[in-house]
This record gives sequence, structure tokens and C-alpha cells, in this order.
Amino acid sequence: MNWLLLRGLGRVKEHWLDLPEALQMALRRNADSSSQVLCLDLPGFGTESNAKVPLSIAAHTDYLRERFFSSGPQNNFGLLGVSLGGMIALDWVARYPDDFKKLVVINSSARDVSSLFQRLSPFALYSAGRMAAAKEPEKREVQSLKLISNLKDKDPVIINAMVDIAKKHPMLRDKVWRQTTAAALFSCPSQIAIPTLIVSSLKDRMVDSRCSKMIAEKLSTNALPQAPITLKFHPTAGHDLPLDDPEWLIERLKEFESTTIEPKP
Repeated sequence: MNWLLLRGLGRVKEHWLDLPEALQMALRRNADSSSQVLCLDLPGFGTESNAKVPLSIAAHTDYLRERFFSSGPQNNFGLLGVSLGGMIALDWVARYPDDFKKLVVINSSARDVSSLFQRLSPFALYSAGRMAAAKEPEKREVQSLKLISNLKDKDPVIINAMVDIAKKHPMLRDKVWRQTTAAALFSCPSQIAIPTLIVSSLKDRMVDSRCSKMIAEKLSTNALPQAPITLKFHPTAGHDLPLDDPEWLIERLKEFESTTIEPKP
């Protein structure tokens, strides 16, 4: 299986660091040599910086879907999204169920199943204020890592990498505000027609882990036999689980990819 990866609020493809290459190597050791991992920047960021940031998750989906299929059909793909990217992934698969074979959603949330302060913790609001007040990229990224990372927030290599990305892709507040508005309005779909893995960090300091649990419970209510909903928890990682423990995530993806659903007689 191939995978398309979507990042979250104010992030760009570079924030995946080495995960896409590591995942691709892991897939190619266990499948055919043509397996690939693709990443798309969200509208308004990175390679898509000239695009206007939509005010709805559905409009994000439609923009990315057009970009994904711009070069023709994309076969045998799974879709993985983190946080805001997870909301887009849920909407995408709900409205276009034939586009992907499997879905992975990491540390996401939805307004219809979780409260405001579960979706955005008081510490997240405090951190956002500190980041907005910081004039130097170094200070902003250190504060950001305190919020989204539990295991790599003091790693000088990671800090330097994040600062370099921030200098290359300066964060514009109006764009982040528009993304935040789209996220705030998002509601979880009632049904997903493909196998879905919901992943949550129990020690997430930005989004309460119960948000993922509530998404999984809502989707499980109307789950189709061929599209089970699976919930996995990481015991120590922060909101940016792919940053904190990419090896653990790759193992969960390999397990999920290898799972087959037998049709009922």
C-alpha cells in the first residue's frame, strides 16, 4: 500500500522530518518495491503558500483532492492525517470513500463530540500567546515544542531543525487563524466506509486524548463490517506523535496495513 500524509495547524511537509523516508523503507521491506509515501502541504502553506486558506474543512479537502489527482489516478493509497490533517482526512474519506483503502487519524478532534477545552487545552492557549509574543523564531519554536512534544522538546537537533523550517516558512497569523476557524467548525462524519485506525497520545498537552476516543466511539456506532474502527493509544508521546515516536507509529501502520477484513458469508 502507498500512503498520503497530511500535516496539521501551521505545519508544512518538512515537519515530517525523516518519517516519510523511514516509512517508505519499512513498507518496501515488507511489500513490493513500488510502495511510496507522498506528502501534500495544506492550502496557504509550503508549496501551496499562494493559495488562500479555506474557512472550512470541506474546502481544504477539495483543494487537496484536486492536487492529489492532478497528475492522474492514484492507486492503492491509504490516507494519514495529524490533528487538523486528521479532520481533513475524515472529511475526505467520508465524502469520497473510493479514493483510499485505509484511513489513519492522529490526535484529532471534532466539535460535535468534544468540548472546547478538550479540543484546545488552557496550556495550548497560554502557549499560543507566548508564541505570538515571541519575536525570534528560536523562542517561538521552543515554546511550540513544549506544547506539542513530550519526548523531543529538549533535543537540540530537533529544535534546530524546527527553527530552520520556521525561517524558511514564516508563519503568518492570519493564515493560522483561518485554519483554526476551519478546525473549530469541523464535525465528525457519522460513518467511514474503509478500515480506520484512530491514534491518540495519552499525554497530549494540546488536545485531550478523549477527543480521539469520542471520534472512535461515534464512528464505531455506525461501523460497517468491512470498515472496522480501531483505537490505539501511545502512553507518553505528545500531540506531535510522529515527531516524538516515529518508530512506534511506523509499527502501528505496518500492523494496520497487514490487517485484512474477511467478507462475511
